[in-house]
Amino acid sequence: MDLNEFWSEFLTILNKCYRKIDARFSGKNEQNNVLQEISPDLYCAINKYEKVLDLPRLEKIHKNAFSSRSNLKKIIIPDSVKIIESGAFANCHDLEEIVLYNGLTQIKSDAFLNCEKLKKITVKTSEGTIYPWLFEQMINLEEIVFKNGVSSIEPSVFESKKALKKVILPHNLKTIAKRLFYNCSNLEYVELGESLEIIEESAFENCLKLHIEMPKNVVSIGTRAFYNCQNLQNIVLPSTLQYIKQSSFSNCTGLVKMIIPGMVMEIEEDAFNNCKNLRDVKIEENTKIIGIKAFSECDNLLTVTLSNTITQIRKEAFFKCTKLQGVTIPSTVKIIAEYSFSECENMEELMIENGVEVIEQYAFSECKKLVKIFIPSSVRNICNNAFSYCINVNSFAFDSSSKGEIEIGENALFECSALEEIALPQNLRTIEQGTFQNCCNLKKVDLNEGLEVIENNAFQNCIKLEKIEMPESVKSLGSHAFEKCKSLI
Repeated sequence: MDLNEFWSEFLTILNKCYRKIDARFSGKNEQNNVLQEISPDLYCAINKYEKVLDLPRLEKIHKNAFSSRSNLKKIIIPDSVKIIESGAFANCHDLEEIVLYNGLTQIKSDAFLNCEKLKKITVKTSEGTIYPWLFEQMINLEEIVFKNGVSSIEPSVFESKKALKKVILPHNLKTIAKRLFYNCSNLEYVELGESLEIIEESAFENCLKLHIEMPKNVVSIGTRAFYNCQNLQNIVLPSTLQYIKQSSFSNCTGLVKMIIPGMVMEIEEDAFNNCKNLRDVKIEENTKIIGIKAFSECDNLLTVTLSNTITQIRKEAFFKCTKLQGVTIPSTVKIIAEYSFSECENMEELMIENGVEVIEQYAFSECKKLVKIFIPSSVRNICNNAFSYCINVNSFAFDSSSKGEIEIGENALFECSALEEIALPQNLRTIEQGTFQNCCNLKKVDLNEGLEVIENNAFQNCIKLEKIEMPESVKSLGSHAFEKCKSLI
């Protein structure tokens, strides 16, 4: 039934019912007359109409106007409608779909109360902003389609819509606002528009079933934007991307491979933390900073390719990546931060390029499959416990061309139990407390001329140490320095 037939029959019924028509027209333009409001009594005539209701150009839909219409399945609300009153479509138990424009300024409480079958909304072309109240009553929505023209969607509009499964966003939308789809735990698919540039904080956080394709113009992925999106698998980050914010992909346990585009200057803190199935990471040239815990506890990470533009590897960046097989630290990195590769239990190969100056505390502790370590001449400080519990290291060598003074911290090689011999660099002045403690297979140590201090417990429990030639330069020998070195001659 078309609109003319609808109104013809509608007025016929009104005449038969001797109802008074209380209608007012705006009268601004004869071609665009808008029926501002209709007395609620007149809606009684709609009972017998078809399952699809295509409303005329109203400004307001009254309280309880279409309540309890059991046969109503679809409503088309024109762009002239500004207000939907309380209970307007309440108890329409068969209502499944609404088509509307975002010219609405208010949907009052309970407008769609008990519309339990309402599962699809289509927002047609219209300029303006989508506000949170527009969908707040529609708890059973499964699908939302935005046609082009919607330019802005406010934060949290779809937050915690547990039934939501599919959303098609308009192609001209440039920003996905913060918490827009937060905690939509059953959301499976979102079609992102070609114009999208910014994904804000927690936009898709806890969308456990989500899979998406990233548009080619995205510039920024916000803090926790995809946190705990466990079904994300094949995300290709566009070359335009500049910002990967804190925890943006943390706990995305479905991710397998990640290539970081070179426009990203910093991979921020926890960005890919706890991505349990991430296997391969490549960081392209121009990226400079790998943030705190950026890839920590990625249990299945096998390979990491670091570009030669990386300048900082921050604290715990790859902590507990237990299957990481090897890494090359480029010469552009001056400091390998504390715990950055600690507990990488399966790391077998480590290349530290000349240019690195400081290896901070616990940087490689408990890398239990490391066998060979070579310290380049640029290194000035190996901090406390830097290589402690590297139980399979049998070769630890220093570049003989090194000229500047070097410091080796307390317990730096504590319990490197496979180490059999070591020649200390010529520019070492102090062997700190516990540096070689519990190196139970250490047989030979070449102490350098210029060494002045051997601190407490330095070689304690090196039970196979056979011979030490003490340089004349040594001025101080700490307590228990060679305790339990029972093979020492």
